[in-house]
Amino acid sequence: MLMPTNAAEALCAYQLQTKPSEFAGVKTALLRFVVPAWNGTDPSGCKMTAQDRQTALRFLADVSLVQLQNALDTQLTVFERLDVGKHSRAVYRSYLKRFLEWCREQDWMPDASFSDPVQPASETISVHQFKHPNGKGLKVRSKVTGRQQKAAYALGAVLGDIISPKLQQQLDAFDQFAQAQLKLRPYPLQISKTLLLQCLGWLHRYEGVPLNELCLETLVTVVPLKQRLADFTHTSGEPDPLAYAAAKAMAMESAEQEGRKTIKLIERYLNFVDGALGTYVEIIKTVTRVAKFLYDSQTNAILYDYYEDIPVIQQLRQLAADLKRARQGEPAQVPYERKSVAWEQALTVLFELKRLADLDVRYAKDASKQDGYRVQPRRAKGIGMSYQQFLSLGFFMVIPPDRSRTFYELELDRTLRWGYFQDGLFVAIEDREDPSAAWYIHLQAEDYKTGAAHGEYWGKVLNAEFADGTCFYDYIQRWLTEFRPLFQPEHPFFFVQRNGKPLLKNALYARLRYFFQKLVAVPVTPKELRRMYVTQLYAEGASEAEKEAAACAMHHSRKMQASVYNQLDQIRMTAPIYTFNEQAFSDFLKQKPDDA
Repeated sequence: MLMPTNAAEALCAYQLQTKPSEFAGVKTALLRFVVPAWNGTDPSGCKMTAQDRQTALRFLADVSLVQLQNALDTQLTVFERLDVGKHSRAVYRSYLKRFLEWCREQDWMPDASFSDPVQPASETISVHQFKHPNGKGLKVRSKVTGRQQKAAYALGAVLGDIISPKLQQQLDAFDQFAQAQLKLRPYPLQISKTLLLQCLGWLHRYEGVPLNELCLETLVTVVPLKQRLADFTHTSGEPDPLAYAAAKAMAMESAEQEGRKTIKLIERYLNFVDGALGTYVEIIKTVTRVAKFLYDSQTNAILYDYYEDIPVIQQLRQLAADLKRARQGEPAQVPYERKSVAWEQALTVLFELKRLADLDVRYAKDASKQDGYRVQPRRAKGIGMSYQQFLSLGFFMVIPPDRSRTFYELELDRTLRWGYFQDGLFVAIEDREDPSAAWYIHLQAEDYKTGAAHGEYWGKVLNAEFADGTCFYDYIQRWLTEFRPLFQPEHPFFFVQRNGKPLLKNALYARLRYFFQKLVAVPVTPKELRRMYVTQLYAEGASEAEKEAAACAMHHSRKMQASVYNQLDQIRMTAPIYTFNEQAFSDFLKQKPDDA
């Protein structure tokens, strides 16, 4: 399940997994007893009209998940304003609580289940706010592009959307085709499916295509290209090669014309999206995959490789190439410094998460106490979540940072293994206290993006030692033996949600981005951590051997390392030569001229 970006998408996701009666109660709890306080309006009568509901639903698309966390407090103000009876209050408060708790279980609200500590007046200690104060919210997600976030428009993201049986059959068949024929791995396939639903939603909401008419051919029109000579004969019954050739030429011309229409449609969609070049390329890849699916029976795989005989596919490839050339050299839409920090600053975030994991008490406000607070033990699950948060960032920093998929799919005894190497072979052992053993990341080719090029990979996890004498392995061990079992997971994955299920792929991204935004006011993502690490390597003057090893550990080429991941700015890159010139000039001035 993809992480929603607003309350409307979260509500839609909840609808897909709950009973209609339950969903109806949650919808009323939100639309009638929460939204009016947010948008400053009241329903037109005692009961909500259809227009009231549609207005409220549209408004929810602009409500962030952070704001949604405060819905229970907001609901109380609406209860008071409308003078809602005690029984109704209890009913709709219960509905809302169940919905919010479900959202928390999906790990969409990373800190919502913790408590409020308060710094004691009589002691100088460092405290951490484990949840939002009532009525206030800390910013979790932030737009760094400066563009206005669009209301949800993907097919299925808005209440009332339907997917016709024909389209659903096509989507299922496309899924199978992409895996079997195109050999797409789960993650790029999921990206394509998400982008496809967004494109179909745009066709419906902005191009006016009715829901019951939406199909993949709405995006890419199919023109029959295969002709049989046996279908073209003279009146005598003899084959007519000229008519056959003319029919083939006309079909190809028609396919080219329809392809141009598809290109115009995609160009309009790209203008609507108004995104980065990488986004445009992924969209075009998705449409190209749809075209391959639709034209699979029309291509001549014997004479042509890679669907080179299908006009629309060639036109889509040309569109992607033209976009890349046109935008080559353009500055990034979001400058590197607005989404990254120095590696040393990232380490301070790691140490802060470690400190939070080490806290076993919280400080709660209590006016009856002399100092205005009372000390309470933290719940074990709360400490366990802090351990997860520390380890989530720790794995990115104690080894050369891998792509986030490696860590949200981290699997005990498969991709995370305990043991040692002997004569070039890995020996797995059970004893987690054995000092000769270590933790290793073990990836097969299918486990990571560039696995086809780089193959099997082993990487040792550094047992980093901290100033207080603890080590990184201590936290792994305590998480596995003490805290992870509290969530009762029924799977081998290292990280878990609050409900014990495997961590969602977007949750790790959101978790790291949130803590960097909160602690250093910069929304650093896993991808930027990789760039920050490589930039640090170059800034510190790493040797060629060290750069080569880093590229291997991070599963990319040296060319990619230098051109994409290294963000060392021009001033720092040219500093050595300016230092050299300054020293040379100084040395020259110190020399006495031969002729005074």
